[in-house]
Amino acid sequence: MDIRQEVLGKAQGAKEAAAILRITTDQKRNAALIAMVNKIRGSVPAIKEANAADMKAGEEAGLSSAILDRLLLTDERIEDMAVGLEQVAGFADPQVSARMCQRLADVQIAVLPERVANS
Repeated sequence: MDIRQEVLGKAQGAKEAAAILRITTDQKRNAALIAMVNKIRGSVPAIKEANAADMKAGEEAGLSSAILDRLLLTDERIEDMAVGLEQVAGFADPQVSARMCQRLADVQIAVLPERVANS
């Protein structure tokens, strides 16, 4: 498989996952995020091993030191990824917030003509 097909396949998978996440409860989404946190923290040696291979390939391909630095996964960077996912799991459900904002907007729109008529 060429890189284009691989990227397109991953993008399609992400699109399908997003559709599922849209109808999943906040509790299930957060559980999935925490499962990812645990998987990351439990896979640090494997992540670093795969990253070392990527770094070697990047060096051989002539990537700049700045790009290689961005690709390097240290213990701290891996932990930062896990912490970031934990933070996302702690956020309020954006779908609930969006629905609440829409309801408030609907109420305001419904009340506004009455206010104008009574002015």
